[in-house]
Amino acid sequence: EERNRIARELHDTLEQELVGITMQLDLAVDCFTQAPHIAQRAMDTARNMSRHSMIAARRSVWDLRCHLLENGDLASALKQVAEALTNRGGVKIDTSVSGTPSQLPAPVEINLLRIGQEALTNAVKHGLAQHVVLELHYGAEKVRLEVSDDGRGFSADDALLASNGHFGLLDMKERAQALGCSLQITSEPGHGTRITVEVPFDWKQPSYADSKAHTYSGS
Repeated sequence: EERNRIARELHDTLEQELVGITMQLDLAVDCFTQAPHIAQRAMDTARNMSRHSMIAARRSVWDLRCHLLENGDLASALKQVAEALTNRGGVKIDTSVSGTPSQLPAPVEINLLRIGQEALTNAVKHGLAQHVVLELHYGAEKVRLEVSDDGRGFSADDALLASNGHFGLLDMKERAQALGCSLQITSEPGHGTRITVEVPFDWKQPSYADSKAHTYSGS
């Protein structure tokens, strides 16, 4: 059932966004000579929409292929991801689970797993971290996922701009938005990175408009 939902969402979302991209490109063509500033704005919008479509397609394909949650819970799946990265050598990844683990809705577990995997991969591949800590905490009212590292860090103010091409961070941000939450990023050059997301236990599927808010502006 969950796979069917993801497949339908992939079809509907991509179709809608491709129509939007086509409309923006048509507008750019119509205004190219008489109103070049409008044409440029339409091209910028189409570019951001196409980038978002690539992220959405990659995300949905990954979700369809996700097997780590089929035979285990979120905590064990995150540990498997950490172990796989640790086995590549050169990095120490500590994982901890606190509180009383409970089963979460499938969309919550899939998105938290993907955020955790992306955060760990970024820390190792791009941050060149030597030590990474992943914490999954089940509180009284919400679950919190936090990944921190001692890597080289980056400018958090600029990292989520669509024009900078940080697709991994954009993917994490949009997954958090899909859960009706916000992604907290703390980082600066030379001082590592910490990424945190919290989801309430009484989570409800947000509306399409809410989950897509600010997507194309890159904010």
